[in-house]
Amino acid sequence: MFEIYLFIISLFRHFRNRLGDERRVPFLEISFKTFKQHSFKTQIRDFKRADYEGLKNQLNDTDWDDVVFNSNNINDVYMNFVKTFERTVNRYIPTKTMTVRLNDKPFMNNLIRNKIRHRNRIHHKANNPDHWKKFREIRNEIISLVRKAKDDYKCKLTSQLIDKNIPPGKRWRIASLIKFYKNRDSPFFGT
Repeated sequence: MFEIYLFIISLFRHFRNRLGDERRVPFLEISFKTFKQHSFKTQIRDFKRADYEGLKNQLNDTDWDDVVFNSNNINDVYMNFVKTFERTVNRYIPTKTMTVRLNDKPFMNNLIRNKIRHRNRIHHKANNPDHWKKFREIRNEIISLVRKAKDDYKCKLTSQLIDKNIPPGKRWRIASLIKFYKNRDSPFFGT
């Protein structure tokens, strides 16, 4: 027998039907809260635009005895090393801001998001036939973009799964992503 004690607010509640007579009807109300995970921005290093030669020269030219090892306390030596190294890395490896959307589908991209926002703005003013026609065109374009993005994502997963050089752990993670696609979706192998 499955019993829920923690979430029950009321077990019996008065119920009035259409004819007006009151009856006590068993009623179960479960209360729970869901928390929406918001997107957040984070800084990541852009290693493609890094100046590795300048970084190497700066690290070689640094007088580590004077800058880092000028204290007898190991904590001070560690903090001096970290600060000096971070300052040098920040100078030669740029950062870029990335938005992390936790609830987003893996195939979503900025083009689809912008088109969806555009479609929603047009939908609010779609009270004449011209606006309604424009809304339908954008809606159909979004549907085709989403389908193409899904197919591209599935092809990418398939090619990663077929690759023999990936480690077994990554192969199982990809296989677990694939298993969530229903039979109504297009098959992986053969697309």
